Amino acid sequence: MLFRSDFTERARPWEGVSTSPATRADSLTAIEPPGIVRETRADGRRIGTETERVTILAIGDVHGLYEPVFRALREVPDAAAILQVGDLTAGKPGRETHVDGDPRVIDGIAIPFIWVHGNHEHWELFSAARGADGTRHARLMTPGPRLPGTHLWAGTHAYVPGTNIGVVGLPGNYAPSWYSETKPFPGDRCRHFNRDDVDAMARHPYPNVLLMHEAFRGQAPGRVGTMGIPVLARLVAELQPAVVLTGHHHLFAAQRHGPTLAISLPPAWDGYARLVFRRSGALISWEFRDFSSDDTFGEQATRGLGRRHHVERAPIGVGAREIGRAHV
Repeated sequence: MLFRSDFTERARPWEGVSTSPATRADSLTAIEPPGIVRETRADGRRIGTETERVTILAIGDVHGLYEPVFRALREVPDAAAILQVGDLTAGKPGRETHVDGDPRVIDGIAIPFIWVHGNHEHWELFSAARGADGTRHARLMTPGPRLPGTHLWAGTHAYVPGTNIGVVGLPGNYAPSWYSETKPFPGDRCRHFNRDDVDAMARHPYPNVLLMHEAFRGQAPGRVGTMGIPVLARLVAELQPAVVLTGHHHLFAAQRHGPTLAISLPPAWDGYARLVFRRSGALISWEFRDFSSDDTFGEQATRGLGRRHHVERAPIGVGAREIGRAHV
């Protein structure tokens, strides 16, 4: 089942060159700034002309269940990139009833996989150091050598190769008792963002896409709007991204906030969003592919999280309409 909205969106300005590569996170080298065009993807497919439409997949919380990611790729084999909003792994052992997959499978994907971490991750994949007291601290300044894909840190950005589509990200979730503290944080408290992380986002205003694990206050009616974070509402208003993608609440909702389309993504096993851009960076349309009408992932995934096997929805606010089951 699909929910779709078509609209015209102006291209967004973009400044600077990314400090994070668009295909790997383990070698920090600059990638192409706007105006430099690569003719093929990593798997040899042609990217096309300046006005050609480019499809990008947006994936919600994965929690170590990677098959939905690959199903989305099978459905959209010409996708230019995947954007993911955190909780890539199950995190703590035993949290899920399904098998916690190996995140290194992401490195087998031929297109860029750009993501931010959530509050459930394998923290041993991140750079870490021992403090003087022996406490393990995550630096959260540079990626660890084993992080899959392209992980975005607060204040860094990446481009989808061969396009001017710029992506920034704010990883982690909000904890009021840690927000004003200085990093590094001890142990798995590295899952939280702080004031410095939010301030660092000002380096890249007007992005095409903003990735956040946590929702912002007022993002949509219902639970995600009530539980969202006020400081992130101010951040979205200041950055004015064309699209902001969030996860964490396992809820699908879509609303317009001024110039910004805000999409709260459900877990990966409940579906994914397709974002269609011009290669210049202008957003043309979006649609949500609903997996919840079949039983491919339901029993395996939802038992561990105590979720019902359907997509919880807030009202869809941007003129989206149900257009029927996708042909797969």
